[in-house]
Amino acid sequence: MGCTTIRESKAGLEVLGGRRADLPEGVVADLASAETAAAAKQLCAHHAGKICVAIPSDKVLLRVVELPTVDPAEMRGMAELQVDKFSPFPVEHTAVSLELLSQTEKSSRVLIAAVKREIIDAVGAAFGKAGIIPHWIDVEVMGWWYLLKQAGEIPDRGRRVLLLLDKTCTDVIVSQDGVPVVFRSLGTGRGVSAEDFHTELAEEIGYTMTALEAEWGALETMKIGLWLWPAEAPPKMAMAEGVPADAAAPAAVEPPPGLIPQLTEACGLDVEVRSLATLASLSEGLARRTAARAPMTLDLAPPEWHVQEQTKRTQKTLLIASAVFGVMWLIGISILLSGGRVSTRRIAALKASVEKLEKPAQEVSALTEKVASLEQFADRTHSALECLRDICQRLPDGIDLTSFSYRKGGNVSLRGDAGSAETVYSFFEALQQSTLYASVKAGEVKQRPGGGRPEFTVAATLPGAEAKLEE
Repeated sequence: MGCTTIRESKAGLEVLGGRRADLPEGVVADLASAETAAAAKQLCAHHAGKICVAIPSDKVLLRVVELPTVDPAEMRGMAELQVDKFSPFPVEHTAVSLELLSQTEKSSRVLIAAVKREIIDAVGAAFGKAGIIPHWIDVEVMGWWYLLKQAGEIPDRGRRVLLLLDKTCTDVIVSQDGVPVVFRSLGTGRGVSAEDFHTELAEEIGYTMTALEAEWGALETMKIGLWLWPAEAPPKMAMAEGVPADAAAPAAVEPPPGLIPQLTEACGLDVEVRSLATLASLSEGLARRTAARAPMTLDLAPPEWHVQEQTKRTQKTLLIASAVFGVMWLIGISILLSGGRVSTRRIAALKASVEKLEKPAQEVSALTEKVASLEQFADRTHSALECLRDICQRLPDGIDLTSFSYRKGGNVSLRGDAGSAETVYSFFEALQQSTLYASVKAGEVKQRPGGGRPEFTVAATLPGAEAKLEE
């Protein structure tokens, strides 16, 4: 079992590496074996991209047909009808896919692939044990076709027969004007002698050529291309990581004894022997074919696999996002906690500074008040005598003062009576013109009961008293 990893780069497709996991003899055909699951895990467990798995060609029924439509939906419907004709499996137990090979304005040549669903389920189970969901299911012979096409081994004109003797499977490909018309698997030859198997191969190819002319018409056929591995270079050497595909190819390839004469006799064609070691590995061919996938390319993977794969990727994305969010949350909490501790230390330092400054500030405030009191008592400008002198100078005739109250730095309160209310109001106006007082507030003027002299009160505020009240 081989695996090749590629990626797209600015220079094109880049091969990152190739690996191979050797399976015990006889295990290759058992897709559900524990050895297959272990090999899948060994090769693909650490691969983060999409995975394409190819199943052996002898597990799949392949048929090339011409369909009188170019509509993809109609092609799928016609393909299902064709499967009923050539597939021995019940439709409900069959996985079907198709690939567009060529197209004209009104018709399409397609390859129809049909395989028992239990084989696909076995592949899914084997890779599922490794925690892998394949994104595509391809067929091995399509990888060889891609490699031969890219190597220029498929002529654009005429008919060409290619017989591929791989270690695990024997395939026949017939192309016509550069487009495939036949894909057939002839098995592995296990359980029969080499001579009998070669005879069977020659007969099957002769039958294929006869059926080909009946279905696709007579056309000059070129040589048969016999592709096989050199005895000294099994497939695993050609797929060794870091070794070019053609580095291990020997100078000559020896075909099995008696095979070429049998092919020539059965088909009437010359046989050209070629080495599979001159091509890239099969896994690389499949990987490159997958990277160049067109909209209608073989894919036998069930639709539910794609849903499972998307769900798995979504869960992985959510898990990563949750982990990132958790880390960011922890960082944020750490910053808040450290910031809170810093703030607490700063507040404690500020409180200590305030406590140190509070006592000197109180002492300065008390000293300021004492200085203000001394200045106030030392200032004779607004003394009681000055206020009384000013009042007496402004006191009109007819007014008698009955009370004089003086409060240092506060106000002066007067009470008295007069011959008339007009005289009292004249006195109020005279006090308001004095510069000794910040403000003068006249009280109520009352007439004594029994027609006596009117009584009045007045309050004059000294400078500085209003500021004290606001404080």
